[in-house]
Amino acid sequence: MSVLAIRSQFTQAADNAEFPDFNNGYYYPVDARLRLMRDPERWAMVVELLGYNPRGGNLFDVVHTFGSCLTSGEPGFRGDGSFLERVENMDEAEGDEETYTGAGLVVRGRRIFVEAPTGTRRSRPYACSSPRTVICSWPTPPSYTGGYPEICR
Repeated sequence: MSVLAIRSQFTQAADNAEFPDFNNGYYYPVDARLRLMRDPERWAMVVELLGYNPRGGNLFDVVHTFGSCLTSGEPGFRGDGSFLERVENMDEAEGDEETYTGAGLVVRGRRIFVEAPTGTRRSRPYACSSPRTVICSWPTPPSYTGGYPEICR
């Protein structure tokens, strides 16, 4: 494990537009998470960007993985499951005019009511809700639940 090897992964991902982009024009950012792991032989980094994507019509968790021990794929965001939809009741939560209905958002089976009036444009309820509330509804790290694909061996 060398600094040069780690930097090389980051540079390649940035050149391929696969490095975490906190200023992405395709979604409204809500929050981010960073997890790091290393031992004498291996290292891994997982970056999750949570944001509302109007084109996808949902709150997405975009997962970027880097490391010397990846189980599949290349460093950057994983094409086999990088974009994880987080709101389970989007049809109920948004109205016909792409507005918030006031029904709350169901994340991992839990209904979260946000501080946004009925009729608010659909991207706004995510900005109005506390990021901490949404984050508490995120899955726990893969090492604890097996909820994500195994990232590092």
